[in-house]
This record gives sequence, C-alpha cells and structure tokens, in this order.
Amino acid sequence: MSAFQTSEPLRLLVAAPMLYHPRCGNGGGVLCFDLLRHLAPYAEVHFVGFGAGPGAAQADDEALQALQTVARSVLKVEPPTARGGALGALQQLATGLPREVRGLRSATMRSRLAEVAVRERVHAVLLQFPHMAQYVDALPGRPVVIDVQDACMVSRYREWQASTGGRLRRWRRLHSWWAWARHERRCYRQAQGLMALSDTDLGVLRAFVPEVPAFLSGAAWETAAAPGTGTSAAQAPVVFMGNFAHAPNADGLRWLLAEVWPRVRARCPQARLQVIGRNLPAGFASDEQAGVQAVGYVEDLRPWLSSAALSLVPYRFGGGIKIKALEAMAQGCPVVATRVGSEGLHAVDGVHMRIADEPQAFADAVVQLLQQPALREQQARQALDLVAARFSWAGKVEALLAELQGVVQAHASRRAALAA
Repeated sequence: MSAFQTSEPLRLLVAAPMLYHPRCGNGGGVLCFDLLRHLAPYAEVHFVGFGAGPGAAQADDEALQALQTVARSVLKVEPPTARGGALGALQQLATGLPREVRGLRSATMRSRLAEVAVRERVHAVLLQFPHMAQYVDALPGRPVVIDVQDACMVSRYREWQASTGGRLRRWRRLHSWWAWARHERRCYRQAQGLMALSDTDLGVLRAFVPEVPAFLSGAAWETAAAPGTGTSAAQAPVVFMGNFAHAPNADGLRWLLAEVWPRVRARCPQARLQVIGRNLPAGFASDEQAGVQAVGYVEDLRPWLSSAALSLVPYRFGGGIKIKALEAMAQGCPVVATRVGSEGLHAVDGVHMRIADEPQAFADAVVQLLQQPALREQQARQALDLVAARFSWAGKVEALLAELQGVVQAHASRRAALAA
C-alpha cells in the first residue's frame, strides 16, 4: 500500500466512547475495531477509550485484550457518573448540552489524551463518534479528525420528525436535536477534518460546517463466499438484529411488530421473526402465536444470518450507515430495509435489496421474497457482488490513509506559515 508516504509510519491516537471489540454487540463498535485491525499494518495506533463502568470489569478486560492485538498501546478511562432520567433531561434543558455528551465529560480523559499525544508523538488524532468531539480542544498542536459515524444533527432531527405522542414528547425530541446540532457545529468547527460514513451525513456536514474539510470514508466488510443456506431453505426465519438500547432499533422494533409483522403473518402464517441483540425492550418476550422469538444477545451473528431467509432493517430515523444491513448483505442474507436503513450502501431497490417505507409496502416486499426463493437467491448474489466491489477494506484503508496524510501535511503547512 502506497497511500501514506513518509519516512516513518503514521502515528495515530484514536479516542472512543467505548472499549469495542468483535463481540461487543454494537455494529459501529465492530466496524471501528475492524478499522484498527486493518490499519495496524500501516500505522502505529494508540487507543484511549471509556470503560463500561462499575460491574463491567470482565467485559472491559475482554475488550482490552482484543484492542491490544491491533493497537500499540491501549488505555482505559473510567466513565464519569452520569445523571439520567428526569434530572438528566432538566440539565440538558438548562445547559443546552446533550446529556450523552455531558455523561462523557471527563477531566481525566482530557488529560490522558494530551499525555498520550505528547508521549507517543502522534501525527494525528481520530475522535470517534459525536460524543467524543468535545475533546477536540484537548490536543493543541495536533491535527484532529472527527470520525462522525452517525451525525446526530441528522438522526435526532429524524427522530423528532418520526416521534408520536403528546406535545411534550415531541418538544423534548426537538430540543434534543437542537442541542446536538449546536454541540456538533461548535466542536466540528475546531477540527481539521470530518469523516462521514454516508453520503447523507457528508452533505449535511459540508452544509453545516463548510469551513472544515469533510470526506467520505464508507463502511467496509468482508464477504462470505456464497449466499447463506437460508436463501433456499423452506420456512427459514426472518431476523431483526441490533442493540435495542439504541433508539432507532427500539423504534424500528415497535414499528415492525405493530405495523408490518401482522400484515406479513396474514399472508404467510408460518413466517417466523427472530429478534437478536442486546438490551431487548422491557416486557418484550417470545410470542409463539405471533411467530416472534426473542433471542437476545448472541456471540456470533453469522450462523443466524446464514440460516435466515431475510434480514430486516426497519429504521425510521438514524444517521450514518446501518452496519446490520451491510453485514447481512456480506453474509449472503437478503435484506428488506427502509430508505433510512439503506443509506450509504449504494443499493438499488429490487436489485441489491428491497427498499420500502410504508408498512404495507414493507410487508409486501417481505412476503414476495419469502414466497420466491429464486428471487431471494438472486438478490443475495447481487448484494454480495456490490459489497465486494464497493466495500473492500483495502480500498477504505488506502483512501483513509491518503486523507489523513493530507490533513497532517495541511496542518504542518499552516503551522509553518504562522511561524514564518
């Protein structure tokens, strides 16, 4: 790989709001870990991240062990004590700062980032996720790129637009969007580069923060050799997977169960839905009569995708790219998604996946694919071809290293001009 041409390897400080690893149950976290794994041969990575807090020592240890295989140094910072519930909402209202950001405000993190940057003489800093953008001013003298992952000014706006219920609930969603947009714009303006996962987020970043160079660094995934067996197996289940502490997943599950799945079952009485992932909503349980199975967390999604007929991505809001859709496509499992769920994948409706927003249209797409195994297999193969062509790790890493090289060189030129 020739993208980053210097006399020494790029030294990169990466900071994240979590200790991620391949089994963390968070699509964005898995993608971030894989990025470090593929960067490791070409860059010297130093990682700093927040632990999961009290009672999570075992999970943190597993993550630290995994991170130590892809980073030169790894440092855990204990998270501050967060205030949730009504008090957290009131503080967000009073301060105008998103409570998720305030929950990760840490003087220890700020000092540790500065210490690692100086000790390891890093060339650049990569702050991952909008929550970590608050540390953009903690690293004077180093160019900072913010790996946005999910632009909250996009996802929170959509959440407000999709919200139902009373005026207070909608007003709180509106205020959350305002707080995030204000936070992101203020912090992103201080960075030297902005990295987006999807074309939608890239366009919004360029519109809201035109003074900072923004670039697209899409997701990447390794493909299976062939479509999974579920594409031709009779009575194979339909799956919906995700971390249901994430609002778009919880909302998508509610919408799927209330508006879509009954329409599917009316025409396919034997259809089965498996809901897979961490933090299943309180009160949600398997319902044999409705054909719904609450699976919960599994360590490896690949066997479940390989044996599934379809994977559903019923997002009504959210930003970035939906890793669950990309993972299913790469595994050879056909996908039905909303337009939000398909963003950033360059997928064509009816070719690489089925895309529908209205409940009836979404259900129609599910039923059609369930009833036509040959069509499922054709879509799965076309999706595999798309992932192989557009989502390779080699292409992503080479392009990202070139972007980072440009940021480092531009920063050095500005400093030289100021010193002249």
